[in-house]
Amino acid sequence: MMMKSYAVDNTKRHAAVRRRVTPVMAIVMILAVQLGAVVSADVDPENTRSETVYAVLENDGTYSGATVVNCFRQSGEIVDYGDYMSIENLMGAESPRVDGDKITWPALATEGNDTFYYQGETQKALPFDVSITYCLDGIETAPEDIAGKTGALTIEITVENLAGTGETDELTGRGIYTPFAVSVSLTLDNSVFEIVDIPDNATSVLAGSSYTVSYSSFPLPAETFSFTLRGENIELEPINIVALPKSPPGLDSYGDFIDLDGMSEGVDEMISGADDMQQGTADLLDALCEMENAAKQLKSGLDDIDSGAASLADGADEIAANARLLAESAGEFYAGMSVFAASFEAYDQGMELLYTNVLEMAETLGDLNDAVALINSGVAGLGGGLDGVSVSNAELKELADLIAATYPADTNAAALATGLQAQQTAVDALASESGGLETLSSGTAAGMQSFYTEFSTTFSASVLSLRTASAALYATCLELLDGAGAIDTGCGALSYALGGLSDGADDLGDGTGDAADAMPELIDALESMIDGVEELQQGLLELNDDGLKEMKNGFDGLDGYLAALSEQAEQYGSFMDERNAPVSTVQFILKTEGINLG
Repeated sequence: MMMKSYAVDNTKRHAAVRRRVTPVMAIVMILAVQLGAVVSADVDPENTRSETVYAVLENDGTYSGATVVNCFRQSGEIVDYGDYMSIENLMGAESPRVDGDKITWPALATEGNDTFYYQGETQKALPFDVSITYCLDGIETAPEDIAGKTGALTIEITVENLAGTGETDELTGRGIYTPFAVSVSLTLDNSVFEIVDIPDNATSVLAGSSYTVSYSSFPLPAETFSFTLRGENIELEPINIVALPKSPPGLDSYGDFIDLDGMSEGVDEMISGADDMQQGTADLLDALCEMENAAKQLKSGLDDIDSGAASLADGADEIAANARLLAESAGEFYAGMSVFAASFEAYDQGMELLYTNVLEMAETLGDLNDAVALINSGVAGLGGGLDGVSVSNAELKELADLIAATYPADTNAAALATGLQAQQTAVDALASESGGLETLSSGTAAGMQSFYTEFSTTFSASVLSLRTASAALYATCLELLDGAGAIDTGCGALSYALGGLSDGADDLGDGTGDAADAMPELIDALESMIDGVEELQQGLLELNDDGLKEMKNGFDGLDGYLAALSEQAEQYGSFMDERNAPVSTVQFILKTEGINLG
């Protein structure tokens, strides 16, 4: 077999071996060490054969061959099996008969002895592999280069079980191997070495000037034993490794140390909790996806609002400009209405004065009518008082002229003046002709009565109607003025409000724009959260399926798995040939060459 190199690949192989030690196997190894798994062969009276394999390994663990010592507790002819390069009788001079791998010892060889021994040399591969590395002050160093050095020395011994059946346990998912109880021990000169670090479950015993450090375990499929020492002028005695097929202790052996039922129930609760967490993360993921969709919709809505706000601001600006024009027009209209209302107020006051004058004139005409009636009644005695009549008629004439001048469009007033003129003429004529005075007086009275009646009824009623209409029109004008004032005020308020609306639309646009700009960052954050939750969900799935459920299967199937290992251990009775196994036991005793100054 070729020498092993000290390249990086060797270190990687050790790391790979260590990674294959699963939680279930760790439990088996820890429990075995806690109960003090002693590496020794049990003596079974039915086993009439034992096999001890001795090998000297190179300091890096390289194996090149072994010496197998076979012991028989029987007499008579012995038949054994094995492929040996050479065979030696350790009890006498007799030689066996060798037929291929069948070895027959004659009865004479065992005569007179309760126990018979023979040995053979073989290069058959061991059922496990040993690899040893040395690091001096943190640097991997070939063993031959360590002798005489001083520093921190770390020794890593990796034992890998190669006796797998190729089968897999259904519950634990682990391969089934022939279990070997392996013990590694080092003897250290305490004048050369100081122990820095050894495995937690290793033992260190000081006997005289030497420490003996030992560690036992079941490599299923592999385990690394690591020892860190500080040495001066280093020399190292051989490393001893003893291994034998041995069943790991059953679970019922650990009741005083570990509550496996409680541990199994705890794993059940952890699985249930992991299931709940998976459901919770699924719900959280759904909620985050909904939030992401809502955020995207919100982003689209904000973009629309931003665009609409810009249009609203433009429209509000245009409306505000028109409202300002309307307010200016309303102000001008109100100012015009104010002037019109003032003018109409003067007109209404004139109508009031006219109506008052008409009433006074009607009263005066009544007096005049009464006077004419008196004149007419006194016509009979006119003769003696014609001079007085002439004077009175002249006064009436003056009054009629005044009325006609006051109301030039009134035909009655003109007629009255004309009648009085005629009366005056008549009076004058009476003065010369008194015969027609009575006729004239009667006509004048009738005309006066007609004019008075017309003036005091029809004309006065017309003036009253005009006055009433003027008052109503003036009241309407005042209402219109109030309305114009309200329009002016409202247009001003509208203009101001539209200005605020425009400013608000601008602020809304700025706000929605800022919000829309911030939405991508929010969406990115939600997407990151979704990615994180998906990773968490995947991690929980792996924890549950690959971790907790595997651990649960390990607890539930540990008894069965240990039983399968025990069966393999019981069946492994011979290193050289399985035909020896039913009545045989086997153990391996290995040691390295040791590191010396030479």
